[in-house]
Amino acid sequence: MKKILFSTAVVAATLFACFTSVQAQSHALPRLVAMYGNVTNATVSEQAGNTVLFQWKEGGTSYRALFNKTGEWMNTIISYEASQLPGAIRSSLQAAWSEYKPVYVDELRFANQPTVYRVQLENPWDLLILQVSDETIVKERLLHKKP
Repeated sequence: MKKILFSTAVVAATLFACFTSVQAQSHALPRLVAMYGNVTNATVSEQAGNTVLFQWKEGGTSYRALFNKTGEWMNTIISYEASQLPGAIRSSLQAAWSEYKPVYVDELRFANQPTVYRVQLENPWDLLILQVSDETIVKERLLHKKP
């Protein structure tokens, strides 16, 4: 009898979790379409804290959009080659870090906050990661390449 009750509880908990996950996805999907159009190749996964992550690629650009369980957008990370970096950001980097070449970008978008560009730059000796927003440049990390 105890096994039956335990099994029933496990099945009920699993079904509830699946229902909650489907419900969270159904709330988030209209918002995703409103923000990014008809995304047809997205993978969807449930994350910790009952959030929903949509991931997809368009051309050479990767997108990861996170929504909470009620479908409210939390953030998006857009990753792309440095050649797609907006001109104003590129100019400010060239002025301050002319000895480095931009390589890759993670563009971080959050609700009611300025966009942050996490830019990887390199030269023959170093790999540098900077955070750029509102004309502010913050050095996040400097890694020395091995000879």
